[in-house]
Amino acid sequence: MAATRSSQPFPLGSPTAPATRVVARRAAQFAVDCVLSSILPVLCLALFLIVPLGADGRVQSPGLAGFVAILIAVLAVAAYAWYWVLRPAGHQGATIGMELFGIRVVSAEGGPVTAGRLAIRWALLVVDVLPGIGLVGLAVMLLTRRRQRLGDLAARTVVVRDL
Repeated sequence: MAATRSSQPFPLGSPTAPATRVVARRAAQFAVDCVLSSILPVLCLALFLIVPLGADGRVQSPGLAGFVAILIAVLAVAAYAWYWVLRPAGHQGATIGMELFGIRVVSAEGGPVTAGRLAIRWALLVVDVLPGIGLVGLAVMLLTRRRQRLGDLAARTVVVRDL
């Protein structure tokens, strides 16, 4: 997969509907990516272990607890942004899960995807996964000719089989 990966534009211009019929691959990829992208944020929760507790189990330093909570949130957002935006921008539009399932994101015109477009896709991922299991994104994919979710439509991207 990675050896055949191309950073070149999609052949013959804009990807066609057959090249974007990857809904099953996308569902499997999304499950893998959800697990992988959450490893670091979950590990960040261990930072709460540095917050001292009293004998009664109450937080003894609310200021430190607040700082740790903000730090965890910032680290989690940074980790997710790296996984869903920055890493794919440097890997021909593919997350680790996409690489495993032989798919990648390209612009709707067929060219390489930019970090800006990946950021739009990521921002709308919250809507696409509603009500928690991806039903909105799945329904929109099944209703669009090129199997695009809301994030793809807004970012003007498509997910295609990797060449």
